[in-house]
Amino acid sequence: MVDLRARWTDVRERKPIQTWWADLRRRRPIAEFAGELSDRDREAQGSVLGSAVALRLFLFLVPAALVIVSLLRIINVSSLFDGDQLEKGFTTQDIADALEDSSRLDALWFLLTGLVFVAWAGRSLGKVLAACSAAAWRLPASESKVTTVAALALTGIVFVEIIASTIVGAIRDLGGAPAWALSWGTLVAIVGVTWFLVLLTLPRGVVDPGALLPGALLVGVVQGSIQGILAAYSEGRVERTVDTYGDLAVTLAVLGNLFILGRLMTASFVFVAVTYENFGSLSQMLFDLPLVRRLPRRYPKLAEFFSLDEDDGVHSGDPPPA
Repeated sequence: MVDLRARWTDVRERKPIQTWWADLRRRRPIAEFAGELSDRDREAQGSVLGSAVALRLFLFLVPAALVIVSLLRIINVSSLFDGDQLEKGFTTQDIADALEDSSRLDALWFLLTGLVFVAWAGRSLGKVLAACSAAAWRLPASESKVTTVAALALTGIVFVEIIASTIVGAIRDLGGAPAWALSWGTLVAIVGVTWFLVLLTLPRGVVDPGALLPGALLVGVVQGSIQGILAAYSEGRVERTVDTYGDLAVTLAVLGNLFILGRLMTASFVFVAVTYENFGSLSQMLFDLPLVRRLPRRYPKLAEFFSLDEDDGVHSGDPPPA
């Protein structure tokens, strides 16, 4: 009779997969880079913090939708309340229906209330994102704080992105491949630029803004593609599952999308930190060009802004100086 316990112990001790992966990391730089990303993400607890970010995004999204609908009700954009984009959105549909017959005075009260909750939820979101960024850069806990100005800036940036995404959704609803391609490219640009601005407000291990570009590009391309796919897939799927799950189907669709976004955000922090430590920043590559390399010596403030005078040791895998 085969001793399964002895067989399992033998397999566990040999660890064929771990041995193969460790050998591949030694032989292939790309595998070593992927391994560092995985190790840093696990060290920074990216999955746990991604869930925390998703919850804060949900708490931010609801009052933000209230502010958008109330503002449009005040300025009397009647076409949007007659069944267009707001009434098709998962988060704005019920609010738009509820405020359709409300007065401007009531809409003003909802607007002010929504702004208060947006500011509160934005600060809470900023704290979590700051903790994620600091963990990815291996900064001490004292560096993970977010200032009030940074929290307000982050709140405004995310709020603008929500409005822009609503407009992009209206373009997508025109139908056809050109409209989809235009909406995808616009959404990638909007998400990439706004996430780059968000990264600028968070603690990081380097001053150089060029080090943040890979993370902004990653979030822009991936999130833009996911939004386009989910918009095409979930619209009919949610309508069919409402009969089974009721209003819970909408909540599940929104939370699922926000979890993917939150996980992508935490992964971008790790991607930015590990990429900078291994390859430097795009700014440093730019200023290594023959003619451009003279500018930092002539303008010391430029070198200081892009961290061009830092020690090259940050590219060896060690944590960059705070």
